Amino acid sequence: MAQDVRKTLNQTNTIKANTLYDIRKRLYSDNNLKDLVIKALSQYKTSDKVDFDTLQEIADKFSVKSILLITSWTNNDKTPTSKRDLWEILEVNSAFDISYPYNLVVNTVLTDNVNNVIMWSAKFNKGVSNSDGYFIAKNHTQAISQLEKIKQYSKNVVSANISQNIYLRFFPKDSKSADIKMDAPDLTNKPQFIPDALKHLSPSRIMKELEKEKERDYSNPNEFIYQF
Repeated sequence: MAQDVRKTLNQTNTIKANTLYDIRKRLYSDNNLKDLVIKALSQYKTSDKVDFDTLQEIADKFSVKSILLITSWTNNDKTPTSKRDLWEILEVNSAFDISYPYNLVVNTVLTDNVNNVIMWSAKFNKGVSNSDGYFIAKNHTQAISQLEKIKQYSKNVVSANISQNIYLRFFPKDSKSADIKMDAPDLTNKPQFIPDALKHLSPSRIMKELEKEKERDYSNPNEFIYQF
């Protein structure tokens, strides 16, 4: 899902999202940074708590202003409070004669790490089952079939919704470009980044960002790319 969101955002040519490959490569080469990321993600997944102090360190390491956290898990009516990984469910159901209706939950939050505030958050719920209300994955073929359904759900629903909401947070006045699923973006009418969109949240820190914006050369089209 994170990969789908990244691809969709980068199609806009106004928001630049780091590739998962580059992120993982950086983490594997820096154990301290890796520990920070694991800490932030684990805390968010288990308690929905956003650790702004840790995210601030991560943002500084990657030289970005915003971080998007995405976590997902599955549960069923027998274990409603259990948070199990989708891959675990596919593996367990394929290895044993098990067929339960499962619910896939995707939790996401967009953070502004200049002001340490939440810009946007959402939770998505989807029943992972067939028309009879059961999740059938009693062999690897059925498991792959279920996985393909999840991939389509990720691409067409979750990532499209997340990407659009992220885009509108950074370019709120660009209503004509709200649908960012376009295959060939129009680069002749790029939306202008609004540097003071969050000015009211934290004057002391955002003013420093605004001063940096004044020094930029806006004749250069790359200046409109928001590092993410």
